[in-house]
Amino acid sequence: MARIETIGVSAPTSRSPMAARGNVTRRRDEPGHQLGGFIVPETSPVASPGAVVHAAISGPVVMIGFGSIGRGTLPLVDRHFEFDRTRAVVIEPNGHDRGIVEQYGFELVEAAVTVDNYRELLTPLLTAGDGQGFCVNLSVDTSSVDIMRLCRELGVLYIDTVVEPWPGFYYDPATDNALRTNQALRSTATVAGRHHGGVVLRSQPRDGVVVRETGAGRVGVGARHRGRRAGDR
Repeated sequence: MARIETIGVSAPTSRSPMAARGNVTRRRDEPGHQLGGFIVPETSPVASPGAVVHAAISGPVVMIGFGSIGRGTLPLVDRHFEFDRTRAVVIEPNGHDRGIVEQYGFELVEAAVTVDNYRELLTPLLTAGDGQGFCVNLSVDTSSVDIMRLCRELGVLYIDTVVEPWPGFYYDPATDNALRTNQALRSTATVAGRHHGGVVLRSQPRDGVVVRETGAGRVGVGARHRGRRAGDR
């Protein structure tokens, strides 16, 4: 796995299970209980022995979306980052997977991120307390560029797996077809990065490590996957 670096964070270290975790109460539903189409595991999640900590996040961690990619990414964040669990949240329009989220000690915020509310919704979550926040965008129908700009304004780290638009982008008959392609969408993100200084969007193979760079540092996680559930990646 690629090393993940951010400005002002600790170097990768090896830790034993549950080390430096604090006292976290994890919810454990009855084994076999179905949540959001998934069976709750029989044991609560714990850190893997010898798991490498790639970085320490000094501020809040905010994950947008909890579809197939979110459910796969949350354990990676939990295992390979040190962060304040009292300021870790997942934003999801419904509570179907609340049990899974709370097993990891995250708070579930039942809300849809929209063009009308994204600033009001995300700003207090990303700036709660001291330190530099970390926004992990794993949703569909949320503008990657707009949320990236907000994070830049707030001095928050941001990572995404694709460049996503607000709903209606691909089906707007008033917009030329050439301007509604993925290439055009990536171009808007590249231009926004240049204007905001220090933001570099790296292209990557369909299944590979996704990296987003900013003037504040670099973060990379996971494998890209295009499977979607309504409202999530």
